[in-house]
Amino acid sequence: NATTPANVVVTSSTVSLFQVYSGFITIQNMELRCTFSSGACVMAERSGRAEIGLGMRFGTSTGSIHLFAAYGGLISGTTHVYTLAGGALRHHYALYNGTVDLQSKPVTISGTPAISIFAEASLQGSVNLFGATFTGSATGTRYSASLNGVIVANNTLPGTGGSVATGGYFTTSKTAEV
Repeated sequence: NATTPANVVVTSSTVSLFQVYSGFITIQNMELRCTFSSGACVMAERSGRAEIGLGMRFGTSTGSIHLFAAYGGLISGTTHVYTLAGGALRHHYALYNGTVDLQSKPVTISGTPAISIFAEASLQGSVNLFGATFTGSATGTRYSASLNGVIVANNTLPGTGGSVATGGYFTTSKTAEV
C-alpha cells in the first residue's frame, strides 16, 4: 500500500518473513513483524539480495532480527526513507561474509523502540551505514563488531555504547567503507 504502508502488515511467529537464497527481491510498501526466535523480517543468504524499497516499516519483532545477511547475502536499499516502528533483538545483523549496505539511507524511528543491538557484524560480516541518517531514538546498544566483523557508520547510531572484540572493527571513516 503505497499510501499507507502500515495498513499492510506481514507477520510470523514460526518462520522468517522474506528469505532470499541466490535470487533477488525488492520489498516495499508494507510493515514487517517477526517473532520467530531464530528468524528475521528480511534474510539474504547464499548470494541472495534483498532490496529495501519505498514505504517500508519494521515493526515489533521481539526475539527476532529486522535485517539479516549471511553467507554472502546482501541487503541494500534505495534512497527512500524507511520507518523503524518496533523493537527487535537486532536491527542490522551481518555474519559469515553477509553484508547489510544501507549507506546514505534516511531512517525515521517512531516511538522509542527497544533494540538489543542496533548494528552487529561478526564472522567477517559487514554493516555499512555511512551517511545514513536516523531521525528519532531507540534504546539498546548502538553496535557490536567481533570476529573480523566490520561496521562503518556515522556517530549517530541510535542507542548507547558499543563494543568491539576479537578482531572486530567499528569506524566512522568513509575511507574504511566495506
